[in-house]
Amino acid sequence: MKRTKAMIIRFTSEELRTLTAKAKRTQLSREEFCRRILNGAEVKEAPSADVRSMLRELRRIGANVNEVQKRANSTGFIDAPLLRKDLDELRNATRLIVEAYSMEA
Repeated sequence: MKRTKAMIIRFTSEELRTLTAKAKRTQLSREEFCRRILNGAEVKEAPSADVRSMLRELRRIGANVNEVQKRANSTGFIDAPLLRKDLDELRNATRLIVEAYSMEA
């Protein structure tokens, strides 16, 4: 949909700083942030680089486990050492996530 209508909104310096900061945390432009809010969308902060990196690692491990499972189904044989290695990586990734996001007592 082409946007052809414009509207000028005046902000105080503090309001503009707040809008800019909120939009930046979501990695959206101020305009897109406002549009989404206006349309009733729940706008969340974009995940940090650490979270994106952890998700990539978990997806990689999941793909490895899936390959082991496919081979096991087709051959009737489970590559136990490879599965053990993948499960150890999964446990380690899970531990890192828990350490990063658990509240300290």
